[in-house]
Amino acid sequence: MKKKSSSILGIFVFALIVTVIVLTVLLISGSTNKVVKLKDGKEVIVKFGNGEKMTADDIWTKFKESYILSVLLNEVDEKILNEEYKKDEKEIQSYLDQSLTQLKANYTDENGNYDEDSLMSALTNAGYSTIDDYLDSVRLSHLKSKATTDYAKTQLSDKEIKDYYNKNIYGKMSATHILVKPASSSSTDTDAAKAKASEIIKAIQKDVKSGTKVADAFAKYKDDSSVTYEVLTDFEYEDMVAEFSKATYDLKVNKYTTSPVKTSYGYHVILKTKQSDKPSLEDSKTKISEKIAEDKVKEDSTMSVVALDKLREKYGVKFEDAKLATDYDRYINYQVNSAKNN
Repeated sequence: MKKKSSSILGIFVFALIVTVIVLTVLLISGSTNKVVKLKDGKEVIVKFGNGEKMTADDIWTKFKESYILSVLLNEVDEKILNEEYKKDEKEIQSYLDQSLTQLKANYTDENGNYDEDSLMSALTNAGYSTIDDYLDSVRLSHLKSKATTDYAKTQLSDKEIKDYYNKNIYGKMSATHILVKPASSSSTDTDAAKAKASEIIKAIQKDVKSGTKVADAFAKYKDDSSVTYEVLTDFEYEDMVAEFSKATYDLKVNKYTTSPVKTSYGYHVILKTKQSDKPSLEDSKTKISEKIAEDKVKEDSTMSVVALDKLREKYGVKFEDAKLATDYDRYINYQVNSAKNN
């Protein structure tokens, strides 16, 4: 993608500033009628009975002291992020659709039906006038997150990727497991669940010793309503809770756990039925980069500030107004230092 010239973004920022001034004029005057101008060309916004006048320059000076930087950054970021990720529009729209579905699911009436009035009330209280306003905010936040993760990826070394590959990448596995869920979190119920899982293991061992195939010994619990019987095919190591994945990975194919495996769900008896070869480093690089980058973002709270600053630099964003340029530098330094101290 070609780099945007600073002149193009300069024009954009200038146009945005003009727009803000015009909106301010309309807000104060409440009219789009002809605006009076002084001899030096300054537009008059308000006239007082004593002959004094308030100009657009006066309003601009006051406005930029407090509000304009945050307004500008949101507008600039939206502009450049939409350009940066225009190729990902389908993925972005899918994310927004899912976000809206999840949001609506939280606002239902006593019959479980979507309650739009309840949702709109909540959005209004949060400062949004419409659902689209809310989704615009979600979109911008999502794009900022993508930009931050992508920047983090550029900070990765080949050694980091290779080390992660060696330690954390496994071939896909398949397994059959029997889960005994405790009736409650009490020690009595958890002990009972563990004891039942141990009994199941002993029963399976007895069946296998008598000549029953191990898969058939497990299948006896398929219709047992007191446990959960499940066949899992081609799952990734990270798809399951850590205790389950480790126990499965440590087994040889067609072997099963001889003691209950405890997870947050209860106690498992696991039969490993398949182990695929570990994918190559080259085939794993994209996945690894994504995971390490996400971890870096979580660990380094300055990452998002730096990432957006670099993206603005890439697109040639430059504040022509000296005060705004100084305020922006201070803003970046403050954000980075605040993030480091938190």
